[in-house]
Amino acid sequence: MEINTREKNKKQRTEQIILAAEELFSEKGLYDVQMQDIATKANVGIATLFRYFPKKENIIVEVAVFVLGKFQEDLQKIAESEKNAFDKLEQLFDYFLEVANGPARKVTLFREAFESYSSYRNEPLENINAYIEIQEVLSHEIFKIIKQGEVDGSIRSDIKTELALATITNCFGMFSTKITLHEQVANFSSGITAIDQQQFLKELFLGYIRA
Repeated sequence: MEINTREKNKKQRTEQIILAAEELFSEKGLYDVQMQDIATKANVGIATLFRYFPKKENIIVEVAVFVLGKFQEDLQKIAESEKNAFDKLEQLFDYFLEVANGPARKVTLFREAFESYSSYRNEPLENINAYIEIQEVLSHEIFKIIKQGEVDGSIRSDIKTELALATITNCFGMFSTKITLHEQVANFSSGITAIDQQQFLKELFLGYIRA
């Protein structure tokens, strides 16, 4: 009983630290947040924080895994719905738009910063495989939708379906993130907004794959 309570307390404290770090990283970026900032936000002592996470990069990876895990849950709900494949893809595009432009925008900014942070390192981050594994699950869920489209006829069959949809979903997801995050420094002199471009690209892609 005592062991179970200890493990439960440890899990709760770990989650408490990760949530505090996620909020700080999303607001201030990866480099401006110090370990003491996280300890203060999580309401734990600095020694306790280092006992759970010996290095700042350990927390960064754990937050990245946590954030991507939420995307995994949402994508699985879309993939497992009763809709046909085309409608699922439309819902997926709408989800990308919601994430890029809604309350989760700061989390999107964190993911962008994290992937840049990990890309420029000479050695892989510790526990980065956990993040990669979730990405593979996300890809698998998208390919499930693609396979469904080949069966239910809602997606055109005269194209290389897997190549087309993998390219389209990746391009749309990355474009939605990039154009939203950089809208403030982009020159839209004609009044065209990031959302205008995202909606146009969504309709363009959906029109291409519709049966």
